[in-house]
Amino acid sequence: MALVILGVGGIVTLALEVNYIHLLAVVAGNSAYAFSLMLFTFLLGLAAGAELARRLLTLAPALPLALAWLEFALAAVILAGVYLWDGLPVYFASFETHPFARDFGGREVVRGLACFVAMFPPAVMIGAIYPLAMEGIGRAHAERPIAALGRAAALNTAGNIVGVLAAGFWLLPAIGALRSIQLLAVICTALGTMALAWTAWRRRPLAWAPAVAVVALLAAQPRSLDYTALASGANVYFAAQAFGRVIDHAESADGGLTTVTAIDAPGKEALRVLLTNGKFQGTNDLGGEGVAQSGIALSPLLHTSARERALVVGYGTGMTARVLHDAGFAVLDIVDLSADVVRLANRHFGDVNDGVAERAGVRTHITDGRNFLLLQERTYDLISMEVSSIWFAGAAALYNREFYALAKRRLAAGGVLQQWLQLHNIHPQDVLYILGTVRVEFRHVWLYLIGGQGVIVAANSPSAAPQAAYVERIERAEALGPLFRLHGGSVRRLSGMLLLDPGGTDRLLAGFKLPPGHWISTDDNLYLEYATPKGNVLDGDQSFIRNVEMIRTVSARAASAPDPVTERPHLARQRGFAADSAP
Repeated sequence: MALVILGVGGIVTLALEVNYIHLLAVVAGNSAYAFSLMLFTFLLGLAAGAELARRLLTLAPALPLALAWLEFALAAVILAGVYLWDGLPVYFASFETHPFARDFGGREVVRGLACFVAMFPPAVMIGAIYPLAMEGIGRAHAERPIAALGRAAALNTAGNIVGVLAAGFWLLPAIGALRSIQLLAVICTALGTMALAWTAWRRRPLAWAPAVAVVALLAAQPRSLDYTALASGANVYFAAQAFGRVIDHAESADGGLTTVTAIDAPGKEALRVLLTNGKFQGTNDLGGEGVAQSGIALSPLLHTSARERALVVGYGTGMTARVLHDAGFAVLDIVDLSADVVRLANRHFGDVNDGVAERAGVRTHITDGRNFLLLQERTYDLISMEVSSIWFAGAAALYNREFYALAKRRLAAGGVLQQWLQLHNIHPQDVLYILGTVRVEFRHVWLYLIGGQGVIVAANSPSAAPQAAYVERIERAEALGPLFRLHGGSVRRLSGMLLLDPGGTDRLLAGFKLPPGHWISTDDNLYLEYATPKGNVLDGDQSFIRNVEMIRTVSARAASAPDPVTERPHLARQRGFAADSAP
């Protein structure tokens, strides 16, 4: 009996952890700090459970009865915890004006409390069940306890491995987090029933009271989570965002919770928004956000006329891939970590991407962008990077020196790298670290400000300097004609959105009297991984203006650089300016 609990329980333990981390990444955040809080809470719960087991053993209860009730208790806290998930986004949003959540430390305390409430109770039960089951193994094999305990531990570890694989690759994408954790609760109930049936207590009705409570909780379970609440984005900025109602969603270990929402407007077609864990990825608003989305894709074409191979890392709504394909690239590789993002974007944003993923010469790869470049040797005329926010755990690896060195090796002669640079909710020194890290591998670094977004263009060839011939090549692409209207009828307008040229970038990095090479983030120091999440406490508009004005003060183009107010539309509306793009 104890061996069954250890083996099957090992599966339940890690499958449950996968599902809880998945849900907490949605409602509590998915920065490196958030995942640290989750792990801390789980380990703390296991330690508390081990202490509970020690105390239970001193009371000398019937071991099978103790195991049975602990399994019932685990099932009960799993099922009761289901009611927490829909309420946690409201809890985070309630701190919007609370002074405690105005700094990074206060917000992490709030996240830690959310992790504690969700993960600590089941972790305590798991932490108590393991030593009690191991005690049962030791008692049953008193003649050779060490060998028996070793085999039992190996069985439990094997169960852990199966649980991780089953939850991540099968349960979560197939039936979602809610049904997964409900299924795990049923398995715990079955283990408790088996353990109780092993004892003489099975004839006492009172012994089955915990089982009855679990069945009642199971009968009262909701049919679905409130995905509109979960995708509200409250965990990111501690305020609910007006993303509308969820009309489609997908869950997976690699993509988290991917949702498509609809924002209804009287007399108009609903605006659709693509989100990952409540974080904005793009919309079908071609007249608003489309200015930034298309401009980001067009800007590197001002620096090259080559049209053989292009790589897009980060599919989003598919706008960048569409622009590059329409610009004439013969081969286009699309790389995204999440199959859910690609599938939902193709399903709901055809008006943005025009079905580019199905066109000739276009190949889609579901994998990590950095690994893709590392494991193949093809070279590209253009590498376009539009991953989600840099503060997502692991995303900063695409802003470290080692990545830029790899990208440089995968660029053809005269090749160009383009990368989105977040300028809102980020500290000025983090912007400098990003630009400095790019600059250490690329001799020529430009920075554009398009639709309120920063766009880095980097190259090592002098031929990458903007030329009239490159503009003419773009404007000869008839398929791009509808997008030119978003930019005043001509792509030439983008040339006036240059914030830094290579000389200005060098002066910016040298303007703080720090040693050469100071502004570099690497896989060893992981500066950006741990610094950028702290920017989420900043006011988005104020931090945007602060960063742009910091850049302008040391830029050779300061007098003619784009004005941050008119480039950030909701600021423009507040101050009475006209704006033609969305933030």
